[in-house]
Amino acid sequence: MPNPIEFTIPGVPVPKGRPRGRMIGKGPMARVQIYTPPETQAAESNFLMRAKKHRPPHMLDGPLRVDILFVVPAPASLHGDRSRKWPEVRPDIDNYSKLVLDALNGIFWHDDGQVCASSVVKVYGHPPRTEVRITKLSDVDEAQHALWEGR
Repeated sequence: MPNPIEFTIPGVPVPKGRPRGRMIGKGPMARVQIYTPPETQAAESNFLMRAKKHRPPHMLDGPLRVDILFVVPAPASLHGDRSRKWPEVRPDIDNYSKLVLDALNGIFWHDDGQVCASSVVKVYGHPPRTEVRITKLSDVDEAQHALWEGR
């Protein structure tokens, strides 16, 4: 993949919701069934539907780098205060990125275990959006990794 895959999904970024559990059956045969909340399923489907037009002709193989920028709307209490750029509030950045990685899993790449490097940023801004950049890691990147190991 000589060029990275880059795309922007307009709209307010959505974090991945925590798995939920429900009891199935009663008595000694009861068990807990874990499920993904419907809102999360809908958000993942919506993200994937919009991202699909940017997918590669074949699923990506090998180690990948995925960089994500989440631009979230500033709360009303900050309107007019342009000095605040960093939303140091919930939702957590890892929940935002989990939804993106899970939505693209099995479509852009075989398994999100292939993602070996990333940069994820959450900022206030307008318009709200999610920007994604996917690149294959190369020998040059391996040399860079060796520098980190030497520290």
